[in-house]
Amino acid sequence: MSHQSLPSSRTTLTRKGVSVVGRRKKNEDSHAFFEPADASRYARKGSLVVVADGMGGHAGGEVASLIAVNVVREEYANDPEEDITRSLARAVRAANAAIFKRSMEDPSLYGMGTTCTAVVLRGDEATFAHVGDSRAYLVRKRQIHQLTRDHSLGQGGDDDQTFVGRRADAHVLTRALGAEETVSVDTPATAIRVEKGDQFVVCSDGLSKVLPDSEFLKAVLKHEPADACDHLVALAMERGGTDNITVEILRVDAVPRGAQGGALRRWWGRLRGRGGQPPRRSTSQIVVARSTPHEGRNDR
Repeated sequence: MSHQSLPSSRTTLTRKGVSVVGRRKKNEDSHAFFEPADASRYARKGSLVVVADGMGGHAGGEVASLIAVNVVREEYANDPEEDITRSLARAVRAANAAIFKRSMEDPSLYGMGTTCTAVVLRGDEATFAHVGDSRAYLVRKRQIHQLTRDHSLGQGGDDDQTFVGRRADAHVLTRALGAEETVSVDTPATAIRVEKGDQFVVCSDGLSKVLPDSEFLKAVLKHEPADACDHLVALAMERGGTDNITVEILRVDAVPRGAQGGALRRWWGRLRGRGGQPPRRSTSQIVVARSTPHEGRNDR
C-alpha cells in the first residue's frame, strides 16, 4: 500500500473539547485528545479522547486528573496490543497505579483520586474504558445512549470496591483512580461498530448532574461540536451548575470502507508480519459497560 492511499484509511472526525472552572476557585478537571501523526501508528491506535475529574483537597484533585490524562495518553500510544479495548483498559490501570504511587510518596497529596473516562475511535470501531462518574454517550440516529454507568452510591454502588470518596458537592463515588493500588475498569463487552454521523460525548459530572440526556441530544443535533460544547456549558451554568465542567464531542464525518478486516488491516498485518489476521470484530449494536478486574502487574 502506498502512502498516497493511506489518507483514505482515516476516520474523519470533527472534534471539540472545552473545560471551564465554573463557580469553583480552581479547575480540577483535565481532558486530552491524542491522534498519532504517523500513518502506521494511527492505523493501530486511532483517535483517543479522555476526561478526568479530580478530587482530594489542596492540589490533589488537579494533580490526580492531570496524571490520569497524561498517563492514559502515553500508555495507550505506546502499548503494542492491537486490541484497542484491552490496550485502553491497561492504560487506565497504569494511570491508577501512577496516581496511587504519587499519593503515597507525597503526604500533601494523600487520598487524592480522579474519575477517568476514555474513548477510542479506530477505523469503523470504537471502545471506551471508564472509572468513576464522568460519562460517555453515543448519539446515533437522533437517539442518545449512555455507554458508561456511574460508580456512585446513587447508582447502587459497587460491591467489589471498598473506597468511598466524598466530593465537595456531596456526590459519593464508589470507585476512583488512585483510591487503591488496583482498580476494576469498565469496558464494553465488544467494540462498537462506528457509523457515519455518530457523535460521542464525554463529560465530567459538572455537566451530567445538571442537564438531562435530552439536552445533550438537542445540543449535538442542532449545533456543530464546537458550538454544542459552548451551548452545553452555558446551559449548565444557567441551570445552577457549581462544579467544574468539561465536555468533549467527537463527530464521525466519514468511516473508511473496510477499515477493520479489510485492506487496511491486511496491510497492517503484513507490515507486522502476522499475515493480516483481523482483530476482534466489532458489533453494530450499542453495548454498555461491563466491569473488568485488574489483570495484575504482569499485564503491563
